Amino acid sequence: MILSEIGHKPVTRRIYVQGDGSAERLAAVEAAINYHVAQLLPRGIYSSETLRTKGEQALTGLRQEFERLHLSEEDGQDRWEYAEIGMTFAERWRDKDPTTLANDLVQAGITVECHPQDRGGHFLRLPKDLKQRFARSLGRP
Repeated sequence: MILSEIGHKPVTRRIYVQGDGSAERLAAVEAAINYHVAQLLPRGIYSSETLRTKGEQALTGLRQEFERLHLSEEDGQDRWEYAEIGMTFAERWRDKDPTTLANDLVQAGITVECHPQDRGGHFLRLPKDLKQRFARSLGRP
């Protein structure tokens, strides 16, 4: 019953990915943009024509960096990712002992309710977050 339901699905492992700090850099660039914009206003340090050009140049560079960071696919934060380990559930369980199989099922939250046939028979219960639960359990010793 379990193999027919999930045996063909790939087994995944949860991997911790350290961020690159781009989220923090994006916040710093945004603060710098706000500062330079404020300094272009009257009484700001860029209010003279000579310095105004320098302020506008600084803003151009900051705007380009902001757009590059803002459009990047990842937010730069530390995160968990899921990667397939190159086998299906059926392949993982093929030569495993019953204890390993039982531990996998418990860790993943998979249960089977057993009832007599006249009361509906057996019911397989798979948690909605099966992939994440199982991937976390593979990372444990």
